[in-house]
Amino acid sequence: MVRINPHCRIAKVVRKASPHLVELIPQKRGVEFRNTMHQHTDLICDHLAEQGIAGFAIVAWGFDGSFLRGTRIHQEGFIGLTLMPSVVAEILRRDISQDVAEDVFRGEL
Repeated sequence: MVRINPHCRIAKVVRKASPHLVELIPQKRGVEFRNTMHQHTDLICDHLAEQGIAGFAIVAWGFDGSFLRGTRIHQEGFIGLTLMPSVVAEILRRDISQDVAEDVFRGEL
């Protein structure tokens, strides 16, 4: 039996024509979900490989509220460890706000 979070208002996520990957997968758990995360990570790394990857940040959280993070920054990158949290937060705010606005204009939210 699959349980969907009753507090989640999103029933359907439409993939946009964008290099950014955002997907909510309430049905997938365990190995299948982990495999999907690895595929997305590989896709992002492949996309950025031509430009050179200067760093990354991954945050994963569990259903119980626990979380883990993984970060790596190349020493020659222009974003250092102290700036990374602000840069990542701003990217998420900007892109997610844009996605929500586009959904509202299309009448999907």
